[in-house]
Amino acid sequence: RTQRSIVITITFRGLILISNFTITYILTGSLSLATGVASASFFVNTIIYYLHERVWNIVTWGKKK
Repeated sequence: RTQRSIVITITFRGLILISNFTITYILTGSLSLATGVASASFFVNTIIYYLHERVWNIVTWGKKK
């Protein structure tokens, strides 16, 4: 389950990284700002998402036995 959570986290964050970079670049036209925003977002939000995923793995609500 831990490996699954890690893979889900990485693939999801990869999609968000591309989205954050693209939106920031379109809005500002700055490659360096887009890179900075996407990088910071990637590291902080990856940790938050991973912890969120682990908590939901503990919750039994909605799981079939």
